[in-house]
Amino acid sequence: MVCFLKYTGAALAVISTAIASPTSATVDARKAPLIPNGKKAGSAGGRAMRHWKDHIGWWYDWTPKPSGHDEVMGVSMLRGRRHQRKTDADRLRAFQILHETPLYLLGLNEPDCPGKDSADLRVAQGGRAGSLLGSPSMCKQKDEGWLAKFRTQSLDADWDLTAIHSYKDSIGRPARSSGRSTTSSTTSVDLFEKNEHVMAYAYTGGGGLAPNWLPTNGDGSQLSESGGTYLNAITKYN
Repeated sequence: MVCFLKYTGAALAVISTAIASPTSATVDARKAPLIPNGKKAGSAGGRAMRHWKDHIGWWYDWTPKPSGHDEVMGVSMLRGRRHQRKTDADRLRAFQILHETPLYLLGLNEPDCPGKDSADLRVAQGGRAGSLLGSPSMCKQKDEGWLAKFRTQSLDADWDLTAIHSYKDSIGRPARSSGRSTTSSTTSVDLFEKNEHVMAYAYTGGGGLAPNWLPTNGDGSQLSESGGTYLNAITKYN
């Protein structure tokens, strides 16, 4: 799962207590609500959208303008440099010609890893764009070294939401969310829904998952066991 946390010094210690963070007043004054459409639950990728759409508030597909599922609000991502030059260039152009400022913007997907689906950026290459901004999401969640160095750069502004792939002790909560088993999906959803610091979360159907962890069968017509468990879990709240 992917999870987004409201980033305030009182709530979280993501990197170090010595690092300043934006106040709640600064974040809450933004146009976009911190909880998208009043529903924390979301989807990373559109594989299971036909099954989950009535129970989620947002989704994204790692592009500047998610498409194909207009019934649910899409969240933009400026993914960063990857290893597919034409794809990267096309996505950057798509971002540059957006006619409206996105309500939400996720920045830099896994900049700390070299995989083909990761941004693979040196810290000095990082930047800042507008909207209610989510931090770069780390691939190596156990080691926040990249994110710590990124925050020491001369950023135009800090992020509003911290994007994580799992909880860890340095974030201030002892729970862990992987979304990789039918048991943990229910437990994670309950945790996220009841935790005031969690603003949004999503089950991923993206690349890199073994077939048995995907939320649907091959053609998307039916939910897998894990996809159905996620649906049952979020239906209790939405």
